[in-house]
Amino acid sequence: MTTIFSLTARDPKSGKPYTLLGTDRQSTSGGIKESVDKIHLPEGMRYAVAATGRRPQYFGDELGLKYIAYLYDMRGPSENIGFSPADVPQLIEARKWLLTAEKPVRAELRQRGQETLLRLLEGGHCALVEQLNALQAHLEGDDKAVTSYLIADGDDSRHTVYRVRPDGEVESAHAGPLAMGSGGPFVEDYLQDECARLGKSYDPQRGWDVWMRPEEAVGIVLSAVGDATSRDLYSSGLDLVMLHDGRRMRFTDDIDAVAAQYESVLRETLEQRVARALAVKRS
Repeated sequence: MTTIFSLTARDPKSGKPYTLLGTDRQSTSGGIKESVDKIHLPEGMRYAVAATGRRPQYFGDELGLKYIAYLYDMRGPSENIGFSPADVPQLIEARKWLLTAEKPVRAELRQRGQETLLRLLEGGHCALVEQLNALQAHLEGDDKAVTSYLIADGDDSRHTVYRVRPDGEVESAHAGPLAMGSGGPFVEDYLQDECARLGKSYDPQRGWDVWMRPEEAVGIVLSAVGDATSRDLYSSGLDLVMLHDGRRMRFTDDIDAVAAQYESVLRETLEQRVARALAVKRS
């Protein structure tokens, strides 16, 4: 399961917008669990990207590109794709540059690449995502082998979060929460319950008050993602990125440090409790 949750608001103290993006960190492939970063920060850009869905099998190195060409030829052209094998390497390079941060974007291309992607998102349809998913589904022979994205744009004056469906269609929000992934409904449940506890009304279309202290927002994001991951055996871990005042700040290392400290304290406490219990029994 993947849980992606963003919360966009304005700091009452400074009046500046900020966006918090939280996810779980577990990936399961072939029954094997591993910890992965699901939030990507393409180099030199102002936005952050989180993805949910099927991870592409063949979008890797040069050998992967050769295998793509082989599969493409073997399975024949698809009317649903609409581009030739010659376009595939450039398409996958754009994914690595603009969406997954697997490859640094050359400095001279950053501004143009960012402007192109954001223009597509603002227009309500992202052809890059549509074509990548068409290619992925065709290569794997499975229409469900697709990926959705949540892209948070940290413009100085107004933040926008885009939810991009596999077909490239885009929804956007300038304030409040957005959730994606199979854990999304659990996030919605948590928000409903939390609003009731605080005496607020929660509307999924409008969210909460756009004026909120970042410290309060962090608690909501971490609690919502934590609640969602606790309901699924295949989810664990936590990641957090904040976009604020032209900066993108990742707190992965801080979360790992606190988790390690907690595990250490818990282990020491349990060891002491066990030793004490044994001592009482012997006496």
